[in-house]
Amino acid sequence: MLDQDAPVTAIGVRDGLIVVTGDSRSAVGWTTSRTLDLGDAVIMPGLTDAHTHPIMGTDMTAGVDLSSATSIDDVRQSLAIAATTASDGWLFAWGPDFNVFTSGPPRGDLFDEVTRGMPLLIRMFDGHSGIANPAAIARCGITGRELFDEASAVDVDRDGTPTGLLREFGALELVQRHLPVPSEEEFAMRLLANLSAMSATGLTGGHAMDFIGEPVSMLERAEAIADLLSRSGPSLTSR
Repeated sequence: MLDQDAPVTAIGVRDGLIVVTGDSRSAVGWTTSRTLDLGDAVIMPGLTDAHTHPIMGTDMTAGVDLSSATSIDDVRQSLAIAATTASDGWLFAWGPDFNVFTSGPPRGDLFDEVTRGMPLLIRMFDGHSGIANPAAIARCGITGRELFDEASAVDVDRDGTPTGLLREFGALELVQRHLPVPSEEEFAMRLLANLSAMSATGLTGGHAMDFIGEPVSMLERAEAIADLLSRSGPSLTSR
């Protein structure tokens, strides 16, 4: 009789599915796929996320990862390092929380000392806002008087000068349309890296709610380079 409380130390796989579980001794007689000894490793089921944005997420996470920054000084230090190697005329960063701004409201000119005159765009943690420095504001011709059909806004000072804080996608698009476009291969490599990072956290699959470009083609191009460790596909609700 099978001991239901006994730890499972072996699994049998056929055609990509787990068809039997048991212990190492019973596994000797199984007629499933080849044996792989994982030692003391623990096998966990992978998670499938019902709402992901792998394409949009890859687009948003260009440049310096500031997700671990806890202060303006942290942000400045990371940007200063990136500014020494930037080659396309722009500085990009992503991921900081608004709590790094402890001495006042978010502003783009707080980073002018380290950007070496280059335009800067930081995509904030919420994904719905960003911060552009004065060089980016000038290059993109943003006046602060822009009107939007949805709840977007360009924050301004009392005299009407843009502060650099861009709220929602309409305002962000004022900068996005001027950014250099990565090659298909470069974007595919970044997408692969992000899918691998998702897999490392246990997200082995997801329903992609992406509307940027041709999501299926982008995923297929990435898969032509390497296996997708986190399998993503278009959700029926995104068609």
